[in-house]
Amino acid sequence: MVPAMDKTTTFPLSLPGYEIEGLIEADAPRLMPLYQSCRDYVVLERGHPPDAAIALEEFQSFPPGRTAADKFVFGLMSSTGELVGMLACDRDYPQEKSGGSRFC
Repeated sequence: MVPAMDKTTTFPLSLPGYEIEGLIEADAPRLMPLYQSCRDYVVLERGHPPDAAIALEEFQSFPPGRTAADKFVFGLMSSTGELVGMLACDRDYPQEKSGGSRFC
């Protein structure tokens, strides 16, 4: 079994001044400023304005048959430390060797 992602999960990024950071459920409040800045996207995707429940849902909702070990949430951080993007994906969903993902 693959362990749940932790803060050491990284991957290369060739965009100067930005870095990718693995996020965990405790980071949910850090998503709110990002969600507020892309409010229209959140309304289109979720059907209502962003709130704290949506941020937690990024970490607590899983496709059928999946668990927290399959969930990966990454933040795109600017050189000032601001969270300017987010990628949430689920390992092997909807089929093995694929990944469902959502960008903000």
